[in-house]
Amino acid sequence: MAIKFDGKYFKDGSKTLANYYSDKIYDGSVRSKALCNIYGDKVYEGSTRSKQLCNVYSDKIYEGSTRSKTLIKIKDAQKVVSGNMNDATLAAAWFLFK
Repeated sequence: MAIKFDGKYFKDGSKTLANYYSDKIYDGSVRSKALCNIYGDKVYEGSTRSKQLCNVYSDKIYEGSTRSKTLIKIKDAQKVVSGNMNDATLAAAWFLFK
């Protein structure tokens, strides 16, 4: 599965999986339900900063709020999600759609 990001939408073929607006990734093509939000190099669940899903440091994506467990390298995540985005947005998309 190769997810493509066009600057606004995350698509798998012709199906829109999510959309990106104001550092948040929303379900589908409308902005009704935030799947996650991005703050700096950290990715949080939903629209609040209460539960951290993952974080980015030194070309790696780590689980949760610490750097103790590496999930994947950025270059490997780019094979799953392609498009022009920063590392934190890539980490969020990879985490959601892996």
